[in-house]
Amino acid sequence: MEPEIVKADPVLRRNFTILSGIIVLGALALIYFLSSWLRTISSEGDIKSLLRILQILLPAMAIISIRISIWMIKLARTIISEAAYPPLNQKVIKDTPRVYGKAALQKAYILIALAIILVLGTVSSSLLAYRIADSFI
Repeated sequence: MEPEIVKADPVLRRNFTILSGIIVLGALALIYFLSSWLRTISSEGDIKSLLRILQILLPAMAIISIRISIWMIKLARTIISEAAYPPLNQKVIKDTPRVYGKAALQKAYILIALAIILVLGTVSSSLLAYRIADSFI
């Protein structure tokens, strides 16, 4: 028996590609402008204000990772409740074989584990950076 294949949605694939490009270009522009701005502040010798800014920016950037983790956990809960991956009526960006039962549950548990690792890594790195910056002030 052939596995059921969920066909890719071309509109979703195009939108995902465009959004990924915008995010990459925006991140590069942000890095460029933010690094020159931070260099200007650090060259003026006001290290305390620079570290305060970093203490605000690092946790703010962590919000993105935590939001992705929340989405991963929601997806995993849907997979567990339906015992199917990808869940029914979910659009995909590439042709994906649908799996049911134990294989789908394994994928959901792996997704939950990765989400937890992402949250723990994000929180610990933000706290570490905050503590390091706080030790200089």
